[in-house]
Amino acid sequence: PTCVVVCAHPDDESMFFLPTIRWLVDRKAEVWFLSLTTGNYDGLGSLREKELERAGRLLGASKVIVRNDNTFLDHPTKRYDKTIVATAIRESLSKYSTENRRFVIITFDEMGVSGHVNHTDVYLGVVHLMGEQQDNALQLNEAWYLESERNMLAKYIPVVSWILLLLSCLLASKFVQSTATSNDTTRIFRMHDPFLNWKAMATHRSQFVWYRRLFVVFSCYT
Repeated sequence: PTCVVVCAHPDDESMFFLPTIRWLVDRKAEVWFLSLTTGNYDGLGSLREKELERAGRLLGASKVIVRNDNTFLDHPTKRYDKTIVATAIRESLSKYSTENRRFVIITFDEMGVSGHVNHTDVYLGVVHLMGEQQDNALQLNEAWYLESERNMLAKYIPVVSWILLLLSCLLASKFVQSTATSNDTTRIFRMHDPFLNWKAMATHRSQFVWYRRLFVVFSCYT
C-alpha cells in the first residue's frame, strides 16, 4: 500500500512521525506526505511549502502534496469542519488513485500530540473519511493514529528510548536505524538515528527555533 502521512502543517511530519516514516522507508514502502495547509499563519506559506519538499527528499518520501485551501488555514484557534477535511483528503488522493493502489493514512489521534486544534481536526476529518470511504472509489485500507503521550515525564524524558538508542549504537554489529514492535492494535516504532531528527527539522529552517531544537533532543516522538 501507499502510506500517506496526513498532517496539518509543514514540519509536523518531522516533529512527530519521523520514527514511523523511517521504519517504512527502510522497508521500501511508498511514503507520501500530505499537508492540509501551507503553514501560512506568519505569512511564510510559500517558504514552508519548499521546506517540506526538501524534507520529503531527505526522508525518502516519493510524493509531497501541499494544499492551499482557504476553507481551512493554519491557525491556533480556528476549527476545521470534519467533512471539509475529509473532502480535501479524498480530492488530494483520488487524482492518484488506480485500481491497484491502496492507501494507508497515518495521522494524529484525538489529542493531536500537542493539543493543537488543527491537529485534532485533521484526526476528526480522517475518522469521518474512513467512515464514508465505502461510498467512494478511493481504496483506503486502514488508518493509523499517532498516540498522544499523556505523561509529561515520559513525553520529554523518554529514558527507555534513550537506553535503547545507546544499546543499538554499542551492541549492533550493523547500525540499526529503525525497529518496530506490535500487537493487535498498537505499533511502536523507534528510530536509532538521532542525527536524522536534527537534519529533518533543519530543513524547516523558518520553524527551527530554540524550543523546537529542544523538542528534537528531548521528545519521545523524535
